[in-house]
Amino acid sequence: LHRGGVDEQVRRVLAWQQGKRREGMREFVQLIDEAALAPGLDRDRAADIVWALCESRLFIGLVREQGWAPDEYRHWLAAQLAAAILTASPVRSGGAAD
Repeated sequence: LHRGGVDEQVRRVLAWQQGKRREGMREFVQLIDEAALAPGLDRDRAADIVWALCESRLFIGLVREQGWAPDEYRHWLAAQLAAAILTASPVRSGGAAD
C-alpha cells in the first residue's frame, strides 16, 4: 500500500473505533432513568458528555503523566460524570455517597 492508502485505512479503523465507543456511551446512558438526567439534558447530549469525559487521553494525562492514583482518577471521573449529567450528584469527589 502506498502512504495515502495506509493513512486512509488507519483513518477508517479509528473512525470505526470511535463510533463503537460512542455506541457504548449511548447504551450506558440508556440505563439511566430519564428523570435522573439534568434538566434540559437529553440522552444524546448526555451520551456526548459521557463520551468526552471518558476519553482515554484524560486517564493518560492525569494518571500516567500527572501521577494520579488510578483510584483517585476513578473517583474524580465518577464525580464529574454525575455532576455533568444527573439532576443531583450522588457521588462526591472523594467517592463517598451523599
